[in-house]
Amino acid sequence: RKSNFSGIPGLAVLAVIFAAAAYFKLAAAEGIVLALFFLFLISWLWARHALDRIDLHIRGKDLKAFPGSSIYTDIQLQNRKLLPLLWLDVKFDVPFPSCVAPSEGRSSAGASFAWVLPFQSIEHRQKIVSVRRGVCSCSTLTLSSGDGFGLSVSEKQRTLEAPLHFTVFPALIEVDPAPVMRHMTELEADKKGLYTDNTLIQTTRAYSAGDSVKDINWRMLAKEDRLLTNVREKLSMRRVCFVLDLESWSYSEEVTEGAQKTIVWRIEEYSFEKMLSAVASLAVRLGEQGVLVSLVVPTYS
Repeated sequence: RKSNFSGIPGLAVLAVIFAAAAYFKLAAAEGIVLALFFLFLISWLWARHALDRIDLHIRGKDLKAFPGSSIYTDIQLQNRKLLPLLWLDVKFDVPFPSCVAPSEGRSSAGASFAWVLPFQSIEHRQKIVSVRRGVCSCSTLTLSSGDGFGLSVSEKQRTLEAPLHFTVFPALIEVDPAPVMRHMTELEADKKGLYTDNTLIQTTRAYSAGDSVKDINWRMLAKEDRLLTNVREKLSMRRVCFVLDLESWSYSEEVTEGAQKTIVWRIEEYSFEKMLSAVASLAVRLGEQGVLVSLVVPTYS
């Protein structure tokens, strides 16, 4: 995007052509070359100083998200010079491929500004789309600006005061936590999500219509000829721990490097991601029911 004439060598060539036109008294060519000389000179000087005295501050918000959702960052820009900015591109230097991607219509994660006047301050909220599970960070920004004709463009890299850290969790899917809870315990769940321990009787009360037959205290009925219902102990499962068996999701592969062959263990990424999504979704659903969920990821050889 940078013209070969927007610089000292190109301007020197135009100056030589202008001198030749003046020597041979070619007035029309002399005027055209002079106009081009000043056009490229202004373009070159504009690009050289466009990024001077630019203050840029990034504040991250909601940097944790699920795939497909949006992450927002607040950009505060201030032009502290007399020269206006015709355009300015701010690019987040994140690795590619990454867990985040630009919003629709953009080629890179970042923001664009147009016509920033002298000593003007602008606050802008930029949307970034989370695309896949992962963690990535951004510690530098690349600023691009130049003239309005695109003849000369300059870039500068800025280091952020505090790096931006993006965390994208596994994708959530539809899950039913009830089978997991039933598998972990022999207790029976009622409509309120509480579990009844059939071995512990808290108290008894008078029988009422609708009580289960298995809750009738048959011993008291035989002894005192009274129909009573057992009130059993109610429990609530509050802790669940998931242990990820990474070795079950891995496979070995023989890698040849020169004359040496080594065995490398790799993860079956597609199945592994599906498993993580199921675990994450169960953790969210159980957390909504007040269950504390922990995760153990053991190492393996």
